[in-house]
Amino acid sequence: MICDLCGKESEDSYKAIIEGTEMNVCADCARFGKVVGRKAAPRKEEKRGVVQRHIEKGPELVESVIPEFYKKIRQKREQMGLKQEDFSKMLSIKESMLHKMEIGEFIPAIALAKKIEHVLKIKIVEQAEEKPEHAMAQRKAEGPMTIGDMIKIKEKK
Repeated sequence: MICDLCGKESEDSYKAIIEGTEMNVCADCARFGKVVGRKAAPRKEEKRGVVQRHIEKGPELVESVIPEFYKKIRQKREQMGLKQEDFSKMLSIKESMLHKMEIGEFIPAIALAKKIEHVLKIKIVEQAEEKPEHAMAQRKAEGPMTIGDMIKIKEKK
């Protein structure tokens, strides 16, 4: 039987309640929850005639704020003769948030960065290519996907 949590093949299995969910787990994973019963009935794995295709997706375009955005914002605001107070009102943000942006402590969200671009007529958002990372691609173990592959278990100290 395959453990629902770690995916290990085990002849000795337990029915346990982990985080409020009843699962069929191996002896090692049974310690993470309350054991309800021993030797759970093995699941019947049905084989279907469905063919799974792996479609390779190209790189995604991701928008991000350029590293030197804060210098550009401050220089352009000063060129236009705007005070931080006035400029923050134009953007509908707090003055303290604008101050933190201008010293580089706060990176604006893409929506706010685009609003700044529009008001100041500068370019601070760039598009970069990023390959999508899939959880299945990162797995090292062979076999079916388990809950344990998707979560990290915090052990009690």
